[in-house]
Amino acid sequence: MHRFSIVAVFVAIALIIGLDSCAKNDKPLVSPAGAGAAVTAPAATTPGTDPHAASTTIIPAGVGHKASVLEVLQAGEYSYIQVQENGKQFWVATVQAKASKGDVIEFADSPLFPSFQSKALNRTFENLMMVDGIRNDTHP
Repeated sequence: MHRFSIVAVFVAIALIIGLDSCAKNDKPLVSPAGAGAAVTAPAATTPGTDPHAASTTIIPAGVGHKASVLEVLQAGEYSYIQVQENGKQFWVATVQAKASKGDVIEFADSPLFPSFQSKALNRTFENLMMVDGIRNDTHP
């Protein structure tokens, strides 16, 4: 009988430890906006593909910059877009996007990178702004 009690205690301890470690590994999704806010799970991707390619960043109107497209260069999964805003010209880099010369695009403010070297294009951009995405109502 004593032996059965010892085994039962060890089994109970193992279960408690196992359940406790499962609880610690299961982290709930918490919205940065606080309780009650909607939370979206990351999009599933196919193994061996770029996980960022499956995500779509929606840029709302009036987010910061509104500029005319002067030139577009595609380099793999990225788009380099030369724009003009208030008489100033600079380049914007983002995940592959649809834009053509003459389009008006919008994008959020971000720091400019002076003398940015693109290995894919074998080119140095005088001023490059890296953004999460662009809004282009001409090519949604």
